[in-house]
Amino acid sequence: MRACLLAGLAAFMFVPYPARAQDSTTAQAALQELETAEFRNFYLPFARHALGEAAKRERGGTPRSVILVQRVSMVDPKTMPCYEKPLAAIIDLDIAPGTPSEMDVEPQSGFAWLLDMMRDGGIRIAWLAEASEIRLQPAIALLSEGAEPVMRDDDLMLIDLPGAASKQERRWQLAQSHCVVAVAGDRKGDFDELYDYLRDESYAIRLEAFMDRGWFLLPHPVAAIDSERLAISPEQKADQ
Repeated sequence: MRACLLAGLAAFMFVPYPARAQDSTTAQAALQELETAEFRNFYLPFARHALGEAAKRERGGTPRSVILVQRVSMVDPKTMPCYEKPLAAIIDLDIAPGTPSEMDVEPQSGFAWLLDMMRDGGIRIAWLAEASEIRLQPAIALLSEGAEPVMRDDDLMLIDLPGAASKQERRWQLAQSHCVVAVAGDRKGDFDELYDYLRDESYAIRLEAFMDRGWFLLPHPVAAIDSERLAISPEQKADQ
């Protein structure tokens, strides 16, 4: 399925995205520039929320973590404390079971720019997956290539970690050292494994308060890449 997804994105033409600002050194500056930029990307709300939390800290406030405590109450869910920990945002790399092999991908732009704005705003990007790095290599290659790659060398790679920790354990471990202000995944279990054990998601109604306020249900990051794979060329469209 992963191979089909990647192959389906292989023959597209370049879509321009905004040039990076050279003076976006604070979260507030990055957020303001993001708000005025004109482009479309699945991950725009994710970046906007994360930068908003970073800007809150710059103003003297306390950002909100979105990683639930280990013994979470369904009635009154609590999150891991932030204190003065550095900020981070998680992007899940696993493809959800049942994801169609052929995705209807609309033209996207600005993904690399969005993540660079987050980095400029003091937010560490963490890539998380249960699949091995070998299985993920096609996706990682796509995310890492080009003059403005989406995935960068100083990002956190929570993949193939020693001890075979589960994704939930890796989220908790990251929350011990970082204040995780946003998580992007293509299934609710990417936010907390609690969803994997619920027969009826209505029991987790209070967790819905995190949706689009730190938890973002989004297409796989490969579908948001801002490169030649994201807009069908006129020649290809004519052949359809």
